[in-house]
Amino acid sequence: MQRIEHCVVALLLTLSAPFAGAQVLSVSGNPSSLTVSTATAGLGLDPVVDASTTYSVTTTLPNQKIVARLTTALPSGVILKVRLQPPSGVTALGDISLTTTNADVVGPIPVIGPHLTLSITYTLSALVTAGTVSTTGRDVVFSVVAGP
Repeated sequence: MQRIEHCVVALLLTLSAPFAGAQVLSVSGNPSSLTVSTATAGLGLDPVVDASTTYSVTTTLPNQKIVARLTTALPSGVILKVRLQPPSGVTALGDISLTTTNADVVGPIPVIGPHLTLSITYTLSALVTAGTVSTTGRDVVFSVVAGP
């Protein structure tokens, strides 16, 4: 069996507010180390899930959205997905594969105000073709930007 290791050791939070109103986004902390190390016969490597963190966002303008990206690409065959629970009334976007390019993870958020303690779920998976990958960290950047 191939052993795939990868950990998300830090979340780097950046805020983007292209308008005069300040948007506030906070994350409760970092997820635990994620290691893909088991497989199910006939199905391949088992993904690893962490849902231990939350986020809160306060929007001061309507139709803002949250985007996310990695600061450094993952090794070939390794996939990190993130799913953010949307605020009330906002359609869920589901699991979003992260790359070094911004991807919509929430939004647009039509209602101005605080949206507190919403869940973040990370899923790390790997293809057998990834081979053995040394433990390494990646930063996830969340930003509030104008939608849609």
